Amino acid sequence: MSELKVYKASAGSGKTFRLVAEYLKLLIQNPNAYRETLAVTFTNKATAEMKERIINHLYKIKTGQKDELLESLVEETGKDKEFIKKQAETALSKILHDYSMFSISTIDSFVQRIIQNLLWELGEHGNNDLVIEHVPYIEKATDSLLDELTKQSELFEHFAKLIEQKLNDNKSPNIQKDIIELGKMLFNERYRLLSTDEKKRLHDKSTLNELRNETKRLIDEIYDKVKKGANEIISIILSSGINGLNSDNFQNYFKKSKGVLPTLVKLSELKPFQRIELKSADENATSDISAWLTKEQLKKMQGFVEQQLMPAYREFYNYLSSSYKLYNTALAINDNLPTLMIINELYLKFREILKDDGVMLLSDGNSLLNEFVNQSDTPFVYEKIGTRYMNYMIDEFQDTSQMQWKNFEPLITDSIGSNGLSMVVGDMKQSIYRWRNGDWRIMADIEANPQLYNREIISLSKNYRSTKTVVYFNNAFFKNVVAKYKPDSSDIDLDALYRDVEQVVDDEKKQGCVEVAFLPPRTDSPNDAFTTYIKDLLIDLKLRGYNPGDIAFLVRKNAQGREMADLLLRLKESEKELSNFIEIVSDDVLTLNASAAVRLCIAALKIALNPNDSLAIAQFQKEQALLFDSIIQVRDLNNWADVFFDENSDSFDWLSSIRFYPLGNMIEAIIEKYLAVDENIIKGHLPYLTLLHENAINFSYRGTSSLSKFIEWYDQIGKDQKLTMAQSNNAINILTIHKSKGLGFPIIIFPYADLLEQRDPHDDIRWFKPDSTSNEILDNFPLFPILPKKELLNTYFEKEHIEEKFNKTIDKINLQYVAFTRAKNELYIIVTDDKLKNSENELDNVLSQNKFASTLPNQTGINPEVKNIENGRIYLYGKKDDKHSEKTQTQDENKEVIASYPINAIKSKIAPQFQIDSIESNTESDLQHGIAMHAILSKIITLNDIDNAVDWAILNGYLNTNQKQEVVSSLKSILNESLYKEWFSDKWEVKTEASIINTDGSVYRPDRVLINSKQAVIIDFKFGLPASKHKKQVQLYKKLLASMGYDDVKGYLWYFQLNRHEQI
Repeated sequence: MSELKVYKASAGSGKTFRLVAEYLKLLIQNPNAYRETLAVTFTNKATAEMKERIINHLYKIKTGQKDELLESLVEETGKDKEFIKKQAETALSKILHDYSMFSISTIDSFVQRIIQNLLWELGEHGNNDLVIEHVPYIEKATDSLLDELTKQSELFEHFAKLIEQKLNDNKSPNIQKDIIELGKMLFNERYRLLSTDEKKRLHDKSTLNELRNETKRLIDEIYDKVKKGANEIISIILSSGINGLNSDNFQNYFKKSKGVLPTLVKLSELKPFQRIELKSADENATSDISAWLTKEQLKKMQGFVEQQLMPAYREFYNYLSSSYKLYNTALAINDNLPTLMIINELYLKFREILKDDGVMLLSDGNSLLNEFVNQSDTPFVYEKIGTRYMNYMIDEFQDTSQMQWKNFEPLITDSIGSNGLSMVVGDMKQSIYRWRNGDWRIMADIEANPQLYNREIISLSKNYRSTKTVVYFNNAFFKNVVAKYKPDSSDIDLDALYRDVEQVVDDEKKQGCVEVAFLPPRTDSPNDAFTTYIKDLLIDLKLRGYNPGDIAFLVRKNAQGREMADLLLRLKESEKELSNFIEIVSDDVLTLNASAAVRLCIAALKIALNPNDSLAIAQFQKEQALLFDSIIQVRDLNNWADVFFDENSDSFDWLSSIRFYPLGNMIEAIIEKYLAVDENIIKGHLPYLTLLHENAINFSYRGTSSLSKFIEWYDQIGKDQKLTMAQSNNAINILTIHKSKGLGFPIIIFPYADLLEQRDPHDDIRWFKPDSTSNEILDNFPLFPILPKKELLNTYFEKEHIEEKFNKTIDKINLQYVAFTRAKNELYIIVTDDKLKNSENELDNVLSQNKFASTLPNQTGINPEVKNIENGRIYLYGKKDDKHSEKTQTQDENKEVIASYPINAIKSKIAPQFQIDSIESNTESDLQHGIAMHAILSKIITLNDIDNAVDWAILNGYLNTNQKQEVVSSLKSILNESLYKEWFSDKWEVKTEASIINTDGSVYRPDRVLINSKQAVIIDFKFGLPASKHKKQVQLYKKLLASMGYDDVKGYLWYFQLNRHEQI
């Protein structure tokens, strides 16, 4: 029997190195081991990287190149280098000739394959398509539900209550968006782990009606008894005549009193649906006479209190203390009943749509697989469907979900019993995917319970990524944060989570630095403290020799990233020292609306549509001022729009005059008139303007060229469209913390670092199960959708609420840990907070404590220099070292660099265009024919589009009407051949002439890209003779698509006129 190896891999500790080393050890021992080894990772990108590393290491060892793993393999396998070299050569050859059995995939990909085979075994393979993405079906169900609102009065009532709750919580309701978010509750794992019977009960209308009736009964019954009982106690007090109290004056006296009397007044005045709160004095009053009267009053009234008042109160309090939690719980359920009812209606509609569309979701398949696995102690179901592995490796184990683990656990157990290798690698401190059902407790349970598995815990505690100061700072910071936030009572063991937080680092490592800046709150001024700090920091980094690609800004939310991108673009335009330094790359935050130039174009389009649109006029003026660094004059709020319009009437008349231009031409004209006057603005916003222009062209092609429709599309969808960015070493990175996981950068700037101060972006409704209420109907209901809020205290949901609140704190600490540990050389932490002057900021409190300083190592330069600034302070730990980089950015061959926006030059428009080197010909007629066919092919998505595409070519002057029949026949003949027919089938998402925009303005345009999940096929059309440069071009496209996360990329050259193709 072997052991389950559990690698606890803190940040920068060589986790990937260890995974690859273990895999190579298996191959050195047995070159066929790849066929019986399954390695699962968290993302497609990680899968591709791991495959690439294994292949590269095998190739280096085989060819005798220096490889950092070779010495480890010699030591750990006990084999000599010659033997290892021979085995590596054999393994590499086998893998390359048997690549489909090289089983490294994401968990989802593996499970998808298992489920497809399982459905085949069950005879269900032809009945349903298996799909991963559930959101489109939730959206369809939401639309269908909203369509029925007016037909179902009860459903309308639920929606009305939901809107009312949103308004009461000072939130703006967006019904469609809110319902889609509720739909996602159906994919929360706590719900998915319910048994089939429990789900039936949860969605059964009679059960829901029973719950609603019981909740109402409990609220009415307890409310009446409590209010009546409190009034009876007050009547007993008034009957005594104490202090001349009567029904007119007792309230004032009671409310000012201490002890139990104020509670009695509150309960006697209890309003419907108002929660009941008790304090310790209320219980004391059952046995302590001093809770009722002063010493002077006791001399006169002791007998009355002891013999009449306290016995009556005891009886009342016994009922109150045993029922107030149930009452508050019923109120909480009642508050969330509209949510539950809507979720149920949505579920029924959602299931109906899946059935009608013949679709099975991967998440449903996970549940199905889970049921099969639970029925057997051995992974019989896996063997039955032809999947049999001896060795298992699971990466990012802290982000594995309960259901994923339940499906994998039998395989691991069987592997251990069969003497195979089973290993999991993870770091509980980096668990930041709880919202995606990731659960670090799985790893914690394995570590805490040795009786569960024959396991070996291996801690990788050495940090290979970061400089000494970064490591020492993080060691001290998180040790202190955990101590500060450790809960008094919770099932969560925070010590276990951060037990291994302290890392060691080699003495020869550079010192590096950490700078923590506490700045005053941000303002609208372009020279506020925050902007000035960022500007000075970037200039300093540039002067010290860092490249833009060395720098990464980390943010929690995309909105913060867009804000940072906007700030950097402004600095690029306003600061001469940074104009050639700031380029930005980000898949997360660079959306169309992040560009002031695009926002100006959209405002201009709105003014063209409606010259009296004052909001559009204000937006236009604001963006102009922002782009050209001018000052907006303060105007009379009653007529400023009219004044501004009068001052720019000629300009706006011109906008009205171009209203009926084609959309693409309108945008070109607006750019030429308002933006082309400044070349730097065009250059800085070029990728955004290019994408806006392409969207306008494509919008027109879809037959919807209406200006109002385009503006509506932009406001609802287009403004959030992300730029597709190729990776660059010469651009500043802006990433969310989640996207940065696993990466490292020489310079990390964390500009919104006060995570522990930040409110959650939105309060998520959670599935809660109350503690036992002793009410059969409530206790038997499987789960309740509950919005966590402080009102859940003193309910039977209290324990789950406290746990959820603490889980959110852990999420924030873990996010900080991931962010702080990305830094290789220098870490910059920025906090803007008006609490600084009162010393109430949590991060500042941690750093300013003597305890924090005492946990730093006693080394020269580590303890901070503290610099006080106006309304803030800056801590510098370590030393900012000089760095001289000799790296230069070379321009890739075959890439097109746009230096300026080509206005009204037909052959160089940014609209989808054709690379002239793809159309080689000796005659002008052949050239024109090639251009025409290239244009037509770009308009054909599926074979059904051939006729429309040719009609479009005739309308746009590429062909004349006499050529139509011949071209249509030729195309239908060619495109119906087997491979070409596949390329033009409806199974693909198709991108034609779509730009991949690099941060320096480089634009790549593959002719046709076919996408299906993480598979991509590139087809480049050629209309001349084959040339070697054509291959290089497709190879470049493949590399770009791979860098964008596609793990299966194929490329083809299609020599159309020769009717031949070549796979690259």
